Amino acid sequence: MIEVGRSESFYGCHNLKRVMHQPVKQGLVITPDQPWESPVVQALSNNVIYEPDTQMFRMWYNCFSRQWYAPCNMEVESSYVLYAESRDGIHWIKPSLGIYDHGEKKSNICLIADGCGVMWPGVMRDLEERDPARRYKLLGHGTVGKDHGVVTFFSPDGIHWKSYAHNPVLYSRVDCGDSYTLMGKRDPKTGRFVAGIRPVDWYLSYPDIPYYRYDRGDPQDPVKAATFSHRRVGISFSEDFTLWSKPLEVLQADLEDPPGTQIQGMTLCPYEDHYLGFLIMHYADGIDDSIDIQLAVSDDLVHWQRVGNREPFLGTGPEGSWDSKMIFSISNAPIQVGNELYFYYNAHSTLHYAKHEDRYSAVGLAKLRLDGFVSMHADGEGFLVTKPFEWNGNTIHINADASKGEIRVQIMDERLQPLDNILSLPMRENATDHQVLWPDGKTLAPLNERAVRLKFLMKDAHLYSFSIK
Repeated sequence: MIEVGRSESFYGCHNLKRVMHQPVKQGLVITPDQPWESPVVQALSNNVIYEPDTQMFRMWYNCFSRQWYAPCNMEVESSYVLYAESRDGIHWIKPSLGIYDHGEKKSNICLIADGCGVMWPGVMRDLEERDPARRYKLLGHGTVGKDHGVVTFFSPDGIHWKSYAHNPVLYSRVDCGDSYTLMGKRDPKTGRFVAGIRPVDWYLSYPDIPYYRYDRGDPQDPVKAATFSHRRVGISFSEDFTLWSKPLEVLQADLEDPPGTQIQGMTLCPYEDHYLGFLIMHYADGIDDSIDIQLAVSDDLVHWQRVGNREPFLGTGPEGSWDSKMIFSISNAPIQVGNELYFYYNAHSTLHYAKHEDRYSAVGLAKLRLDGFVSMHADGEGFLVTKPFEWNGNTIHINADASKGEIRVQIMDERLQPLDNILSLPMRENATDHQVLWPDGKTLAPLNERAVRLKFLMKDAHLYSFSIK
C-alpha cells in the first residue's frame, strides 16, 4: 500500500491539497459503572487488541484508589488493572474473573500490585514468544519497595499475571521519566520491543517527592507547572522485554507550537511500511490546560514528522460532554474492521490539574476509513505523478472518494512520457478498494520489471492510497 498523503510517494502534483481526516467519534464503550471502579478510567498505552483466532476484542484499563504505603510512610494513589472483552468492538462486557473479589462480588480486576500499583499498562500478545507463560506481556509504571519506574509482567492468557523478578527494569529519576506507552507488536523491521518513555531530564525538574502524582490537597498551579516545559517524547528498545534502553529523546514541542505547549507522550504503532505516532498534546499555558491528539509519522522510530499542519487528529468534544477537556490518548494501534479502522480513546471531562474528587474519564470509540489518515484533494482539476518504481503486478487498486468527480490513471515511463497512451476508464465512486479498469480489457502484465510512473488525473476527488496487486 502506498500512502499518497506523504511526499515520499510522489514526484509532483498540480492543484492538489493535502488534507488530514479525523476519526468520527461513535460514543462511549467503557464507563466506570462498577462499585470497584473509580470515576477515573484510564487507558493510556496499547490497551486494546483484536485476536483473529478467537475473534475477540480485548481491553486492559486502569482505575485508581487511595491507600497507605508503609515503605514510604505516606498515602499514595494506587492504580489497578481491569479487563474487558467484546465480540464486535462496540458492546463490551466486564467478566467476573474470580481473581480479586469486591466484597461478595467477583470483579473484572486482573492485576493489583503494591504501592502505586501498575499504572499506564500496555499489553501485547507476542505470537513469536516460545515460552507459553510469557505469551502476553505488560509494561507499565510500578513500585518495588521505595523504588518506582518501568515494570514488566508476563501472562499465559492475559488474565493471570506474574511480575518480572527484577522490576523495575528502568528507574524513575535515574533512567527515565514517566508516561509509558508500549508498541503493541514487535518492530517488524528489527524484531525488537519498543516503548514510548519520557526521558529522565524532565522528571528531575519536578519537586522531589516519591510520588508526584499524589494529590497533596490542592491542585498544582498550572502557571508554575508551565515553567516545567520539558514533557517530551522518548523511545526505548528491548530485545527480550526485560532489559530496556534508556529513552532516546525523539520529539518535543517547538516555537511553532502555542506558548506553554508540551508533549505528554506518544502512543505508537507500525502501519504499512511506516510508524504512526499519536501525540498527547498538553496546552499547559496556565489558561487552557487541555489535551488533544496530533498525528506524526516516522520511517525509523527516531525521526518524526508532524502532519496535518499540527491540527488535532482527535480533538476534544463540546462543552459539557464527557470528552470536553482532554483526549488523553489513543489507546491502540488502529484495528481494521471491514473497510474501517477502529480507534479507542481515553478522554476526560476535567482538565489535567483538576482536583482528584472532580475527575471523570472513560473510553470511547472513533472510526476512520481504511488508510484514511491523509488524502490528496483536487478542488476542480488536478493531477499527481508518482516517483518511478519497478512494475510487478497485474492491477492497480485505488482508495479514493470520487463520488463528486472522477479519477483516471495514466501509465508513464521514467521520463514522464505516456506509455502507449494507456489511460484508464474513470472511477466515479467512493471506495476503499477500487480496481482500475482499462479500455478494451487491456492488462498491465506486459509492464512487469519495467520502470514506470503513475499519473492520477483527478477532478473534485480525494485520493487516499493505491496499491499494485
